Amino acid sequence: MINQGAKGVGTIHLISDSTGETVNAMAEACLAQFQNKPPPIRVWRLVRTPERASQVMAQVALAAAQDPNSLVVYSIVIPEVQTVVEVQAAMANIPTHHALSPLSDFLGRHLNLAPRHPTAGKQHALTEAYFMRVAAIEFALKHDDGMAPDTLHQADVVLVGVSRCAKTPTSLYLANQGVKAGNVPIVPGLPLPPVLMDNKDLLVVALTQDANNLLTIRRKRLAFLGGVEQDGSSYVDPVMVREEVTAAIQLYRQQGWPIIDSAQKSVEEVAAEVQEILASRLPRPVPRPSASHASHPSTTGGMP
Repeated sequence: MINQGAKGVGTIHLISDSTGETVNAMAEACLAQFQNKPPPIRVWRLVRTPERASQVMAQVALAAAQDPNSLVVYSIVIPEVQTVVEVQAAMANIPTHHALSPLSDFLGRHLNLAPRHPTAGKQHALTEAYFMRVAAIEFALKHDDGMAPDTLHQADVVLVGVSRCAKTPTSLYLANQGVKAGNVPIVPGLPLPPVLMDNKDLLVVALTQDANNLLTIRRKRLAFLGGVEQDGSSYVDPVMVREEVTAAIQLYRQQGWPIIDSAQKSVEEVAAEVQEILASRLPRPVPRPSASHASHPSTTGGMP
């Protein structure tokens, strides 16, 4: 969450009737388009009653009095609560914007969708998709770092790569979108689980990075853990790291596994590329990343 901004820039108050994730993601995606340092953001969650909205807006008004140019962006679906926000904001001369109305109105008009009784937090209801995400997260945790190879064949996708290529965070991010993702490390001298080689129906996606970039990441990781770089350590030896990366890429190409270069990419971007590969392989629909996280695959057939 953005929590610091340029001096003299007003605060953006995000008011949500649910967890605040949706409106916060929308605000951050929009602010990322500007070159200026982003303004501070304050998220107000679970604002579901007129009484709660009145309390929140009273605090927002007090803060805005000391913080010129503040504004309110809200994602509230209950009309009575919306009214409280709008009225009290107008009384305090604070600009407001409903984050969801423009898109929901557009979809309703063009898809001929009938409005339903507004329900706060509807996107977080305990639907089948929710339980799919829970199951996928459990699967990712169980199959992290090469664990439980006997059931790895149940994965939607298995990520492989040498150490520090973002396999675990990408697996967990995919799991949060309902994709059962396992990950297996490529360790010199250690064999991979046979299922990766023998099961041609299993989608395996390889992550890689430039050796120099990987070396920097490993050294930072070692320092973070309080370790001391030792002469001859293959983990951070420049020559051996380059050989490790080269050997891994040769393996990927031999197996015909799609390759994604994860260097200088966020976990969201890497996961989006995996999603595109998965979508092209499977006949059934798969969970898709949000528009703010979508990206086009840059290397899905191997590194140049």
